[in-house]
Amino acid sequence: MLFSFVNQLNPLREEYAVVMKLLILGGTGFIGTHQVAYALERGHDVTLFNRGRRSAEVLDGVTYLVGDRDAGDYHSLAGLQFDACIDNAVLVPRWVRGAAAALLGNIGHYTFISTTSVYASDAKINADESDPRVSYAGIDVLAKSPADVRADMSLYGALKAASEDE
Repeated sequence: MLFSFVNQLNPLREEYAVVMKLLILGGTGFIGTHQVAYALERGHDVTLFNRGRRSAEVLDGVTYLVGDRDAGDYHSLAGLQFDACIDNAVLVPRWVRGAAAALLGNIGHYTFISTTSVYASDAKINADESDPRVSYAGIDVLAKSPADVRADMSLYGALKAASEDE
C-alpha cells in the first residue's frame, strides 16, 4: 500500500501527526477510499457522509452518516464538529452551498476537490489557477441537478467551476 511505503520513507512522520476529526463528503468512491485509508493509518477520527448507496467495505473506526445532498438532506451532520472536511463529491454548485450552510461554525477547514475540466480546453494540460476556466452560460446555476450533468456531460466542467466559485 502506498501509504505504508510513504511512512517507511519517513518513520518519524507519525510522531508529528496531529489527530484530527475528519469529515469526508463522499468517501466510498473516486479518491475517497484512499483518503480514508490514509487518514485511518495516521490515527485520525474519520466520518463519511454519503447517500449510503454504494456497497463499500465497512471499516472499523469510521463513522458513517447518511444524507442526500441533492435533496438538501444534511440532518445527520447537525451539531457535529470537525477539524477538517474534504468534499469529494460535488457535481453542482448547490451542493457546495448546502454543505457550507450545514457545516457553518462546525469545521476548521474545508477542502474542495475539483478537476482539470474547469479549464478552457486549450489550458487543461499543465493548467493552474491563473489559466482561463469555462463558465456556465445558463440562467440559474443553482437550479442544476446531477441528472442535468449526467444528461449533458458538457455541463460538467462549467458546473464544477461554478462550484469552485460557490
